[in-house]
Amino acid sequence: MQERFPGLTPEVAAQTILVESLKACQSIMDLTRLPVDPRVLSQLRDGGLIDQAEWERIMAMLDPQSGVPSIDA
Repeated sequence: MQERFPGLTPEVAAQTILVESLKACQSIMDLTRLPVDPRVLSQLRDGGLIDQAEWERIMAMLDPQSGVPSIDA
């Protein structure tokens, strides 16, 4: 894999798989299957792997009282 994708490290590969899994999550029950918390989500956002809208969507599922605007609002 690294020959075909020179910049691909195991960490980047794992983060990419996590991001794609997060995008498929539709409920808190889906999120419970993934190793995520607000710190991990912020790292993914700060690294440019998820955008602000996706970060807000997931944070709203994790903590509906967080004050992050809901996509249903």
